[in-house]
Amino acid sequence: MGKGYKILFTVSIISLMCLFLSACGDSKKDDAKADTVEYKAIDQSAIDQTVEDMKGRDHIQDASFTVNKNKIEMKIVADDVSNSDKETARSHADSFLRAISLYVDDNKPTKDSYGKIYDGYYVRIVVEDNNGTQAIEGNMYPGIKSITWE
Repeated sequence: MGKGYKILFTVSIISLMCLFLSACGDSKKDDAKADTVEYKAIDQSAIDQTVEDMKGRDHIQDASFTVNKNKIEMKIVADDVSNSDKETARSHADSFLRAISLYVDDNKPTKDSYGKIYDGYYVRIVVEDNNGTQAIEGNMYPGIKSITWE
């Protein structure tokens, strides 16, 4: 192998390494963007009022609403649901999802949306009967305005 080929080979390797490192640098920038907060913090007083509101409704025995970064976990225990009665469980879940709009400014749920409050959040909502048997579970993903029921 001649001297010219060795230089060309070395330059090629260095060029490839630079491309690789710059691609890795862009990946880190993308990861940083993914960690950027794209959701609005929910005030604890709004959460507390929503939970108390739900606990005061007919057939609701208990309710919880927790937020951890961009994840919301909601749970209802109701005395009038069962594994075979998905419609009543969905109705309770729908009410819970919409209830927080009473306590948060600029949050207007519509027929087709639960409101801006959930923008950027992953939401998991579960409805159980008094025995702890899950009647229904729903998930809402960031950027999606509807619940996927399981």
